[in-house]
Amino acid sequence: MFRSWNNLRVKFVIGFLVVLTPLLVFVFYNNLYAMEVVRDQVSKAYIDQLEKRVNQHNLVMKMTNSYIYSVPDRDPDITALYFTAPGSNEYALIRQRIINKFGIDMDFYTIIDSLFLYTAAGDEFIFMSKSSYNERLDLLGRLLPDILQAEESEVQPEWRIVDSATDKAMMKVVTINPDLYMGAWIKFNDLLEPIKAIGDEHLAGSVIVDKQGFPLSGTTLSPGQLETVRAHQGGSGQPYQTVRDPDDGQKYLLISVKFELADVYYTLLIKEEALLQNLPFFQRAVFLIPAAAAVILLFALLFIRNILFTPMNVMMQGMRRVMKGDLEVRLRHKSSTEFDFLIRTFNDMVAQIQHLKIDVYEEQLRTKEAEYKHLQVQINPHFYLNSLNIIYSLSALNKQELVQEMAEHLAEYFRFAIRTNRSFVQLHEELAHIDHYMEIQKLRFPRKLTFSVSLPDDCRSSMIPPLTIQPFVENCVVHGFKDRKRVLAVEVRITPDERMQDTICIRIQDNGPGFPSSLLEMLRHEQEDADYGDKHLGIWNVRHRLKMKFGERASIQFGNREGDQGAVVTIRLPKQIYEEETGGHHHVQAADRR
Repeated sequence: MFRSWNNLRVKFVIGFLVVLTPLLVFVFYNNLYAMEVVRDQVSKAYIDQLEKRVNQHNLVMKMTNSYIYSVPDRDPDITALYFTAPGSNEYALIRQRIINKFGIDMDFYTIIDSLFLYTAAGDEFIFMSKSSYNERLDLLGRLLPDILQAEESEVQPEWRIVDSATDKAMMKVVTINPDLYMGAWIKFNDLLEPIKAIGDEHLAGSVIVDKQGFPLSGTTLSPGQLETVRAHQGGSGQPYQTVRDPDDGQKYLLISVKFELADVYYTLLIKEEALLQNLPFFQRAVFLIPAAAAVILLFALLFIRNILFTPMNVMMQGMRRVMKGDLEVRLRHKSSTEFDFLIRTFNDMVAQIQHLKIDVYEEQLRTKEAEYKHLQVQINPHFYLNSLNIIYSLSALNKQELVQEMAEHLAEYFRFAIRTNRSFVQLHEELAHIDHYMEIQKLRFPRKLTFSVSLPDDCRSSMIPPLTIQPFVENCVVHGFKDRKRVLAVEVRITPDERMQDTICIRIQDNGPGFPSSLLEMLRHEQEDADYGDKHLGIWNVRHRLKMKFGERASIQFGNREGDQGAVVTIRLPKQIYEEETGGHHHVQAADRR
């Protein structure tokens, strides 16, 4: 994927396409035009043949209508049948003569399957049929209610669609008098036979459908093709439509011609692929020209790549590695004289930058290390003096046990504080250090100070920078006794952070007077209060060290408890895991590793 429109490779490709695209568009348009002409010509030929067949059937059906309406006037036997008693010998002779005449007339009207006459007086059908006699007699009996509702007027000449047990057909019925009804029967499959005669290799199949597109005749079309015919039946006013079979995706021409005297349609489905087989050049050209253009473009790009793109990519990759801080990169590529000169110059420049950056980086490391060590050992000197005074006072009172306890706590406290070579300590070690500090303070303020710690087992080995919590506990002691006579309670509670995964939450709180509102506002905006100066150096110290170690992943929030009854400090740090290694060394690993 190209990163920029200014890329040379993109410009070469665009230039080539600008030249080639008009040719491709012309060939493609010419091919579409040729296919459209073929579709028009072939569809016109099929429509002409289909309309010719349909008009022949229309003519026969019109003649059949005229025959049915006029035969009572022309045939005295039908008139005599009305006045002859059913069951008499004369009735039987008249009946047979009518059947014989129907047989002769059906030879003339070739598409008619049956002619019938119904007498209400005798409740009998007199008919001649090309189909099974018993089957047709049974069907006419079931259709008798429809026959008795036939209109005598010629204003409604449409033939009705009827459904038999074996096939579908059209029926025309007229009322001769209240006692006589005459009609004709045409099977749709008989109408389809002439259509099959015009079929060739182009024709996928033919079918006769109603106005909703449902088939009325037998057909060789597949269910998917029949569904395509139904979906597009009557959907366009054009002489033909281009449709697609949902099963195989093949395209067809759909041609339909409506029957004049019934709501039925002759429908042909013609394979478009077969229609276009006489256009091999245009069909192949649509694929060959883009393929040839792609081959030419490929060779052109390969040639340009060897002489231009490859050496440029080598230089660009080298520059990207330098941008990422890899100054060990040296380019090696044999190309033209110009690129060889650029590559040698690039290597020389990177070597000079490497030496310069190493010197600057080493100086920055020394400065940062010195700054961190300085921050880590910054402790209020008053604590040293107060501790010595306590030891002196206890010694003067000859309280040797308390002197020993005080000396032990003070020794452990100093041992932890002066170990500046450690970047991280376990959380329980930091809390043990704070406990030594608080025990010293309890000796200083007997029965005036309590200290409690809540540390879950899964957080004991979490790693934090040393002296992260102690300065805030010290602030609680220093500032918590102001204007207070009751016992000062200091609490440290460590929990997994509920809002952020792989983060621990350290909450330090007391029941002292809390933060002054002006100082609290400045602390919340990460500003040092100039009026307090060194009194709050510990807060700035911790904040600065956490920022150096964790950046934006660590945070410190300041607040007061409800009713301003005590200060609250909340520290959030990425959860670090303590892991032992062989040889007695240890290291820190982020908790969210994979």
